[in-house]
Amino acid sequence: PKGKLVTRVGAGTNETIQTATANASPNEVVSELTISKILWSGAVTVARGASVLFNFTGNGVWDLDVLGISSIESPAANVVITCAAGATAIVELKKTSTYS
Repeated sequence: PKGKLVTRVGAGTNETIQTATANASPNEVVSELTISKILWSGAVTVARGASVLFNFTGNGVWDLDVLGISSIESPAANVVITCAAGATAIVELKKTSTYS
């Protein structure tokens, strides 16, 4: 709860992380997800809703925590991670939550 969500997306697949269901407990209500770290190999696209935020190629690590920032574009929109054939991505998201 109120922590981080880490997902791995494999070659030739995509994954949608839905903000509304990113809760860790039945009483947690997640209102926003911010991107804090991305590790990639190959061609990877990260979008929020219908807006593509990042197109990565090659290999790399983008650690926004170390830089003291996070990607906050459309924080309530679902996160869509798409990996081309042979690509892999690991994405870390921070949650903003309340409890009921």
